Amino acid sequence: MNIDRISFFDNYTLTYTLSPKTAVYIEGQYDAIDYDQGVPLYDYHTIMGTGGFGYQWSPKLNFFGEVYYGQSATEPNFAAPKPPHSEFIGGFIGTRMNFAERLTGMIKAGYEQRQFSDNTPTQSAPVVETALTYRYSPLGAATFSYSRRTRVSVQFARESYTSDSISLQLNQSIGPSGQLVGTLGGSYSLYDYERVGLGGTRSDSWYRANVGLTYRFRLWLAGMLAYEYESFSSDLQGIIDYGVNRITLRLAVGY
Repeated sequence: MNIDRISFFDNYTLTYTLSPKTAVYIEGQYDAIDYDQGVPLYDYHTIMGTGGFGYQWSPKLNFFGEVYYGQSATEPNFAAPKPPHSEFIGGFIGTRMNFAERLTGMIKAGYEQRQFSDNTPTQSAPVVETALTYRYSPLGAATFSYSRRTRVSVQFARESYTSDSISLQLNQSIGPSGQLVGTLGGSYSLYDYERVGLGGTRSDSWYRANVGLTYRFRLWLAGMLAYEYESFSSDLQGIIDYGVNRITLRLAVGY
């Protein structure tokens, strides 16, 4: 069935330069999904704070490290008690690289530990984020990304999972003005649940393919028309597999 939801994602960063080669930064992040009342899903809220440092080893190579702490909470949209919140702490070591004139990227890896407030055991796992961009022409670029993180389920209380996501996106300017941009992309995600206390394991797969056109009327105004296909499947009985075709018309205003 179709379910209305509102998504929020806010990210704020403050950086202080200590010297020409070193800097420190703090970052705050808020991520939330609010579903309709009466549906068998939990609203999801996460607040996270990060502290980090960076060191410019050379004009083309920057090293950085960071630690973070956060809390995730869920609230039912149906008749059920509020589940315990979870706390998580982790850290990364990474590098930002300018391999060549056309190839840039970022790689960071670390470990994240998560615990529910009622001491229900849950998953802790290595975490990774990678993004590589290759400019194959003056008007086009391809971006590859991979991430591995832990998250809290919106379907079942006291349950978390590890997500592995990979994506490829192509962006191509059309015409000499550069105002019209075409996009083509795809992504795949695998969600692994340990189902601690419930027995067994669970794996979900999620695929997405998209194509779109964006026209920049002004530097601060853009319109987009896009088509997207999304497919979801699970090996857990009772979870409904689905495929969705979606057409989106969007207007973006910057300030």
